[in-house]
Amino acid sequence: MEVAQAELRASILAGEGAKKYGLTAEDVETQAKLLAEQSKNVAEGFELDIESATRMAVANQRLNRGIKTLHDNWEEWSDILNNTDHGMQDYAETLNDARDALADMVGAIDADAISLDFLDNTTDSGRHHLELMGLAAQGNVDAINQLGIAVGYAAIEMLEFSDNTTQVFDEVWSNWSMTAEEFTGYKDTVLQGIT
Repeated sequence: MEVAQAELRASILAGEGAKKYGLTAEDVETQAKLLAEQSKNVAEGFELDIESATRMAVANQRLNRGIKTLHDNWEEWSDILNNTDHGMQDYAETLNDARDALADMVGAIDADAISLDFLDNTTDSGRHHLELMGLAAQGNVDAINQLGIAVGYAAIEMLEFSDNTTQVFDEVWSNWSMTAEEFTGYKDTVLQGIT
């Protein structure tokens, strides 16, 4: 009974992940089953449950799609992102496409989690991220990892609180015994740990 319930939850997760990220649910579900089965051969006593395997399958398929999309388009995207006026339609469309591929590749919730200036060639960090994107387009694992860290760092760095959100934060998070001020300190600690 527990196995059937776990498989049902995994099937629901596969459907939700597929719908949210534009994947094929059947492919996610099949890959999850294969991952769970293969995990039994990794180490004695290690077995990946089907729900975790489903999450891994979604992440893996997004990663593969992001790398493929980046690889297939990087030459054109790089030219536009580096040489087109930022106010032009081509630049905006290309920036959005690149952010979509990057979000898939590094497992960001969606492209909106990546700031518009993340790939801005007029800043040092933007130029560095563009260089990493070029390497990632060639399948460079280190570049992909560095981009993942940079996206996570940028997302945490963007967390700031106005007076109004501080009050809301304090009310919502009071159950976890953390104020907005303490969270800001925590955020700074996390950022220091990333760098």
